[in-house]
Amino acid sequence: MKKLGLLIGFICLSGVVFAAPQAQEHFSLFPNPVTQGEVSVTSEKPINKVEVLSIVGVVLFEETVETINEVELTLQLHPGVYLMRVHFEDDTQDIKRFWVN
Repeated sequence: MKKLGLLIGFICLSGVVFAAPQAQEHFSLFPNPVTQGEVSVTSEKPINKVEVLSIVGVVLFEETVETINEVELTLQLHPGVYLMRVHFEDDTQDIKRFWVN
């Protein structure tokens, strides 16, 4: 416990500020909140797959596409908060939170 206190004290006294790296937005979704069940996903990077997950990470919807930059989805979800994970052609992925009314 003493070591942790010394470490925190050293960080605070050293004057060094640690900042989280800026996240790059690789895709956008519209509208948010989703009201009619239809959502558009767009990206400058080619999209391979789109997934909708519950807030605890259960995959509720999955669509594989042929490397395009815009995907139109029709979702039948109950009102709540969900996550959208998009997989890109370069084997990267990004995730965003969205709401359904």
